[in-house]
Amino acid sequence: MNLPAGAVASIRAFEKREKRKFRVLLICDSESIEKKSKEKYGDLDIFLECDFGNPADIAATLAPYQDELCAITCRTESHMARFIQIIPHVPYLRTPTTESLKWATDKLEMRRRFKLLAKKFTPQYAVVRENTKKERKRVIEKISFPMILKPTNLAQSLLVSICYHEEDLKHALTHAYKKIHKIYQENGRIEVPQMMVEEFMEGDMYSVDAYVSGRGKVYFCPMVKVITRKNIGHDDFYNYMHLSPTGLKKERIELAHEAATAGIHALGLRNTTAHVELMKLDDEWKLIEIGPRVGGFRDKLHN
Repeated sequence: MNLPAGAVASIRAFEKREKRKFRVLLICDSESIEKKSKEKYGDLDIFLECDFGNPADIAATLAPYQDELCAITCRTESHMARFIQIIPHVPYLRTPTTESLKWATDKLEMRRRFKLLAKKFTPQYAVVRENTKKERKRVIEKISFPMILKPTNLAQSLLVSICYHEEDLKHALTHAYKKIHKIYQENGRIEVPQMMVEEFMEGDMYSVDAYVSGRGKVYFCPMVKVITRKNIGHDDFYNYMHLSPTGLKKERIELAHEAATAGIHALGLRNTTAHVELMKLDDEWKLIEIGPRVGGFRDKLHN
């Protein structure tokens, strides 16, 4: 559904290093409101469009290339639901399972998996079904204040709010329900909009990218410290700055890797990159979320 800046150039550099020739193919959903074209991507070799909601159309579109496919990836979290639609039609490529991608792109399903298989690394959570006094009371009894309100399928901290009192929760829900359908549409999300809350974790935020083999072996990149706009006095949680190296001691990094590995395995991720966000609470690590993709600007940070 998309090619990040520099992706084709990276593959061309890889070609030279490996002394092999590759062609870059971009496949997009013809039904998406975000219109694409080959010209937009410069050095792209092949541009295909089909209806991702029509399995026969996907199969027919990919049929001429099946014997030449080397690898497939999706870079953007907002397009993961469409990646799931493509995976059944590339059966001989190493990919994550469709179930693992669903668990990794829906924050509610993710928390359920963490609670089941990585319980000590996950905070308390609850789904919010409506903005009524009865529903707010139920949520408050389950998750004490302060709490974080967030949509289950959006990235970049969109519609994420911290609530200290019931009035905060009521106001945040009113705002979220007013905006959520439009924001899902603008971000190309095809999932059903939903809200959830989880206990607020006061600590230092970090992230780490990993590569996960087909047998679940995890290879980690260097840790990155995350400074959010909240840290510098604003109301939102959007990432403001990334710092690497972090200065963390080896033992602390090993504990972070333990938490990240537990989360990756809880989601059943394999044959994929993983972007893990963690919160350091004194000597404990908690999982914020895990995405089946690379984090932003990692090539620049690690270079």
